Amino acid sequence: MEEGYTMRSALLLLVLGLSVQVGWGDPLPSESPMKLIFIHHSTGENWLADDNGGLGLALRENNYFTSDTNYGWGPDAIGDLTDIGHWWLWFRGPDSARYIEALYDEGGQHSYYSRLAEDPGGENSIVLFKSCFPNSALKGGLNDPIPPIEENPLRGEDCWSPHHTLANAKGIYSDLLEYFITRPDKLFIVITAPPLSDPTYSANARELNRWLVEDWLDGYDGSNVFVFDFFNVLTSNGGSPAVNDLGMEEGNHHRWWDGSIQHQVAVPCDTLAYPSGDDHPSQAGNLKATGELLPLLNLAYGRWMDARRSWTGLGGRTQERPAMIRDGDGEVHVFAIGLDRALWDYYMGEWHSLGGVLTSPPWPIWNESCIHVFSRGENGGLWDCVIWVQAGGGGALDGSWHGLGGYLTGGVTGEADSLDPNLIRLAARDGGGGLWMMVVESTDLSGEWQPLGGVGSSAPFLMGDAIGRVHILVQGMDGGLWDCVIDGLGGVDWISPGGRITSGVRALEGPDGSLDIFARGEDGHLWIYWMDAVLAGSWHDGGGYIFPAEDGYSATPEVARDGRVFLQGGDCHLWEGLVPGWEEWRYLGGQMTTDPCALGREVSIAGAGGDLWLYAAPD
Repeated sequence: MEEGYTMRSALLLLVLGLSVQVGWGDPLPSESPMKLIFIHHSTGENWLADDNGGLGLALRENNYFTSDTNYGWGPDAIGDLTDIGHWWLWFRGPDSARYIEALYDEGGQHSYYSRLAEDPGGENSIVLFKSCFPNSALKGGLNDPIPPIEENPLRGEDCWSPHHTLANAKGIYSDLLEYFITRPDKLFIVITAPPLSDPTYSANARELNRWLVEDWLDGYDGSNVFVFDFFNVLTSNGGSPAVNDLGMEEGNHHRWWDGSIQHQVAVPCDTLAYPSGDDHPSQAGNLKATGELLPLLNLAYGRWMDARRSWTGLGGRTQERPAMIRDGDGEVHVFAIGLDRALWDYYMGEWHSLGGVLTSPPWPIWNESCIHVFSRGENGGLWDCVIWVQAGGGGALDGSWHGLGGYLTGGVTGEADSLDPNLIRLAARDGGGGLWMMVVESTDLSGEWQPLGGVGSSAPFLMGDAIGRVHILVQGMDGGLWDCVIDGLGGVDWISPGGRITSGVRALEGPDGSLDIFARGEDGHLWIYWMDAVLAGSWHDGGGYIFPAEDGYSATPEVARDGRVFLQGGDCHLWEGLVPGWEEWRYLGGQMTTDPCALGREVSIAGAGGDLWLYAAPD
């Protein structure tokens, strides 16, 4: 606990209904203009206006280029529809793709407020959306169960519907997260509906907005959603509707206060404290809301950008899993098969074409003097691109191609010999799925294919262990894990650890000849076979859910040398398994169309559309 935090102060927080969040950094605006759009009606129009709530001016001063929607806006005049049930139409309904495309592209104003003079270009990155005060008339019971979205009658309905209930509203918001998690490149700010003067349903309105702030995002793994409790802010004033309590210690607030986010309910009021002749908040209430929103918006923006900064777009496009390696200078190379089927190397900030016509993912190996990149050619044979990197970097590359024969099904894997790095061992399947190994002399690029027996239904994975054996791990035709063990004298022995796997295999060696072997199980979970030095072991459920192989992906998890496990989750996003349990998972975002490739904490993927991305995972 922080210094000065006592049981008495904890009790006081409970009495006041106060929620404090820490660890969000400082509420600093963006250094460069960010495009923001606000979905609203008349209450939002008043809030934005320079002569009322001044929100437009405040957004301008904090470097947000603001656009908005209003009545009559957009395809099918979707701007007319901003009640809670309507958000399903915007983000999840059958026409949502058209609405969202128009929303992200909108750069105009549909009400009067000041904004930055120049549009910085591109799509809107931040979306604020708010329902109006009639939405606070939520019917139903406080403890009614939340229905599944397919049974929720509030979908697409307005706030006058008999289905406008507390439980149904929670169900609508819960379903929105299914869209928001797919767009880590956008920041969504939910503005709660303002309160009514009529107290009939005010307890339900209070409960919905408490739930949104405190419970809604529990278990949500993204950093791109934030809730501002406009309702709570407008339920206390400074003595009259014309005087607000902005900056006062007492009162109801949602703000940055004393170095943390404070959601305080200190006044027992669930109705509008700022009436203006009707339920549109008065200028004093809107000014309070502006003063409390902006620091929180900056905090949410900073947290979201911190998560996004881990991703680096590399440009280029591929349909195959990329690969990575470090050269002798420690520089990272990202290899990808381009849409032209040539081998490309992202090195020193630029893509370099190395030619070739390739039909499997690249597999790079460093042997102390150059990089060998192995892949299946258009003739079905194995090819080796030998890349000489200019000492000291500088971006200069020189590559030459060498055919190694054979006829392969799928890709190849391998590694340099731990004792003689000029020897490279490779494993592949032939046209019938039979397993073969080749030992390549990197000095003269010669080698012969050696049959290993056995038939695999996934690409094999080759690695040596700490006591000199070579393991070639593969999914067998029976769906089980098989290990072809080659001893130091060249003897071959097949063993079956059993299990039922549905992907390719990766492994991590232990210091004593043991292996941790990773694959996707029939249940979609990551499964780990802990094999000891005498080749005995047991299976362990690592949890998670890996994108299914039957949908066109190999579904193979990735294991970095430092023990990190990465995989494409069932949501098509990147996830990291946390050591030491292999049973906790951390969401890393992204939108993946291939399996990941990891090099320590750096991970490369092909994103949506095949664009190449590099992610630096947290330590």
